[in-house]
Amino acid sequence: MLKFSKRTIIAILLLLISVYLLMDQPGILITDIFEGFPAGTLISWTGIFCLTVVINDITVLGVEKAKMLYAIYRRLLGINLILAMFWGLLGFYLSGNWSMIFFDKPEESVIFWYYTIVITSMPLLILIIYIIHKFIDITQQKKSKP
Repeated sequence: MLKFSKRTIIAILLLLISVYLLMDQPGILITDIFEGFPAGTLISWTGIFCLTVVINDITVLGVEKAKMLYAIYRRLLGINLILAMFWGLLGFYLSGNWSMIFFDKPEESVIFWYYTIVITSMPLLILIIYIIHKFIDITQQKKSKP
């Protein structure tokens, strides 16, 4: 059984709240927190960041530190965590606003969306690989027992 840290539990809660708000409360997304800074940007940014934290903690907790996979998961998710921290700033830099609306900037929009796809897909891909790896380990352990 995995034992989650307080950080992991908080990240899970923030991720669930972010997903709920993004999917079920569209009106809140356009509400400005500050002048020109919509709540949707903060909610999305929090969700992207917490997704990486949660998957990092799950995969790191489930792998022995001596295994090479531990180091690979840590490095990839560490890189993704840094990329997730800069998501909002990159969006602002490319679009010129916190709403991530790309007026007459199709190239910048494509860069931003690919960046978003990579930083949301990478932790999910790592989680899928982790689950497959765990399944293979469990299967091999069952076969090796007489």
